[in-house]
Amino acid sequence: MPSKKPGPRKPKKGGGNSPAQKKKAAAAKDRRKAGRTPAEERLKESEAEYRSLFEDPLIGISQTLPNGRLIRVNTTYARMYGYAGPDEIIAEINNIGRQLYAHPEERKEVLRILNEKSGPAPREFCVGRRDGTQIYVAVAARAVKDSDGTLRYNQATHVDITEQKRTEQALRESESNLRALTLELSRTEERERRRLATCLHDEIGQSLALVQLKLGGLAAASKSRSDKRSMGALRDLLETVIEQTHALIFELSPPVLHQLGLAAAIEWAGEKISRDHGLNFAFNDDGVAKSLNSDLQAVLFRCIRELMLNTVKHAKARRLTVAIGRTDETIFFTVADDGIGFDASRQNARPENGGYGLFSIREHLATIGGACRIQSRPGQGSRITLTVPATNGTPLENEAAGPKTLWPPVRKNEPR
Repeated sequence: MPSKKPGPRKPKKGGGNSPAQKKKAAAAKDRRKAGRTPAEERLKESEAEYRSLFEDPLIGISQTLPNGRLIRVNTTYARMYGYAGPDEIIAEINNIGRQLYAHPEERKEVLRILNEKSGPAPREFCVGRRDGTQIYVAVAARAVKDSDGTLRYNQATHVDITEQKRTEQALRESESNLRALTLELSRTEERERRRLATCLHDEIGQSLALVQLKLGGLAAASKSRSDKRSMGALRDLLETVIEQTHALIFELSPPVLHQLGLAAAIEWAGEKISRDHGLNFAFNDDGVAKSLNSDLQAVLFRCIRELMLNTVKHAKARRLTVAIGRTDETIFFTVADDGIGFDASRQNARPENGGYGLFSIREHLATIGGACRIQSRPGQGSRITLTVPATNGTPLENEAAGPKTLWPPVRKNEPR
């Protein structure tokens, strides 16, 4: 009986004809041709991945010895510092701390951090480029060590953040300009308040007083009882208008502030609030001289007066105390009460009803370099402390009087 010729073998299900298996077979064939083992092939793939990562076009990477000599960098790093490629910068730079850092001592700080811990140490530095200009870079470094702990080299990533720094500086300048504008608006407002108060006192107040005198003379000369009563009523009305005018003058710009100073004005305002609202008021001054110009005094007086009025409106307090003092660096003003207190953590929001309020007090203090600290808890009263620098003029004025610095700084070409 004739035997059957074996037919062609059918490939097993999931056999070697799939794309993945073909690729694997081709890779194995290439390894056999090249004489590489699978372990050597994995090493080659790992090296290829490392080279791809090392040549990242967005991040500069460097490897340096502790003495500051570069041993390996990528192209991005070289071009970041103004060089054509890695070979050029490695050949020219033998100490990155002295030749690249704008402040060489910062390189020593990086080494100190690396000696203390093995993880990245992110920092921002000002560095010099080959053409002498300077840029800012964000550097994260780590120490690479052998298995026995011996340091091989330090590896770092570098990101150029010069544009970010310029944007931050522009924002700071904008904020400074805004503070200067706010301060000038406050000055203009205070000058206008004082002008209106002077006008009310010297013109309207004097005219009302003269009318009152003339009415008194007419009443004395009149023989009619009816006329006397009518003119007496007019004099009483004039007296009320004069008192209201005086109150408006003190509301606009209290003369005591300009004539006797801030401490006397605070004490006067506190005593008036005490009389009007039945609070026990105490004022304490350490007696140390506090040199403040008229603009600062005006801003501080309105802030402190607002805090005292807030006590009347919201604290339900029986006692109000204001203390002022000075340390070597600051002048402080403390307003304390024994009222119902409040949650101090909720007082940072902008007030909905306008006016000064705690938010506005902080904003006004910021224009003169001051600060506001709030200590309060429900049921435990409140203690609010305002502080300003114990210097003449405002911070903006002091800054304007100082030397101007351009950014970024231009570094002269130095021999490398």
